[in-house]
Amino acid sequence: MDALYPLIRADHNFKINWRNKYIFKDNVVRKLLLAGLLFPFSAVAQLVTVDKPVQCARTEVLLPGLMNSEYKEHPVWIGTDEESTFSLFVNEKTKSWTLVQFNQKVACVLGTGEKSRMVFPKVKS
Repeated sequence: MDALYPLIRADHNFKINWRNKYIFKDNVVRKLLLAGLLFPFSAVAQLVTVDKPVQCARTEVLLPGLMNSEYKEHPVWIGTDEESTFSLFVNEKTKSWTLVQFNQKVACVLGTGEKSRMVFPKVKS
């Protein structure tokens, strides 16, 4: 290390830490750490558009069909946007669920499954 001292001393952008015997360029370590911390988050933030086939039917047929058929699912959550309504139908006994997007005319099944569970407590009236 002593043989490198004249070469390192000539470049004032280097700091020498003789106690740990490491040589770091000014701000390089900070920049590398910052880039390493930010890089994983940039990949997570990218949105992807996919084409997903959905099954649709008339609203007057699909919604009562979920509630009155063998599924016996009932809405536990409803949300709206400017164009349509979204609802999550659940059968509390069988744990089956169906996520539906609908308007006055058409209802489409966005997803179905089993093994549902409530993650929020029931509100007592």
